[in-house]
Amino acid sequence: MEAVRAVLDDRPGLMPLMGEVRQAERLPGLSNSVFGVVAEHGAFVLRVPAAKSAGLIDRQGEHHNLCLAARAGLAVEPLFFDEEDGLMLMQRKAIAKGTVEPLALGKLIAGLHGLDGTFQGTLDLPGLLRSLLKSAARTGSFASELTVIRTVLHGLPEMGTANPSGLVRSHCDLSPGNILKTTDGLQLIDFEFSAMAPPEWDLAYALLENEMEGPAQSAFLEGYRASGGHLPEASSLQEMMQRCDAVSALWALEQAGLGNTRTDFPTFAKARIKRMRERAAL
Repeated sequence: MEAVRAVLDDRPGLMPLMGEVRQAERLPGLSNSVFGVVAEHGAFVLRVPAAKSAGLIDRQGEHHNLCLAARAGLAVEPLFFDEEDGLMLMQRKAIAKGTVEPLALGKLIAGLHGLDGTFQGTLDLPGLLRSLLKSAARTGSFASELTVIRTVLHGLPEMGTANPSGLVRSHCDLSPGNILKTTDGLQLIDFEFSAMAPPEWDLAYALLENEMEGPAQSAFLEGYRASGGHLPEASSLQEMMQRCDAVSALWALEQAGLGNTRTDFPTFAKARIKRMRERAAL
């Protein structure tokens, strides 16, 4: 509660939206501080970005992309968004019972990829991988893990410059925590890494992080296709899965190196490295 009150004292513009705060709780989050707040005017979610993210995330781009998706009913609309530091307030949605159905998720992602308009930012995957490799290497603690990642990436076809006409509006971080099954239907949150990207990225990332295999994978891809999404070649999707796991593992190693203890990041990374090796048949 004290952390929330400190934010409200610093941002008087939030009080008219929320009214008197009655209760606050910390919600899960691996990097930002996220709070569930019950106040006079309803239930809200308050996101306070981590200080270390300052200057690393294009907050104007995030806000633009989030609002574009929210206007189409695909994302939770922000009630307040500070484009300087990313502080955000949104309504806390009522969560429906049951798990997210792969078919419905595929349809949702097809809707996102098919939106009118353009997202700000472009996913530079080769550049992102180079940057993460350098960052993880600086810790000096994960030499064996980095060797495996480099070996797998070396075995993949080189990625050429992405054709802008083949890029789609992408969330780029479709982990389970960013997909809400609300009473209004599926909606997305956390557009920090959203950008124009190859459609394979969201598809591969969603399949991996939501552990969709076999019939679940088939239903997800069928939902995407049936709603207007263009399915990539199976080989292209398999290659992107390995790149997705590389990015996730490297990000986790970077977080471990920075001393982030919100989860067991080394174990998180090793699970994705193991999956990379198996997919690459190493």
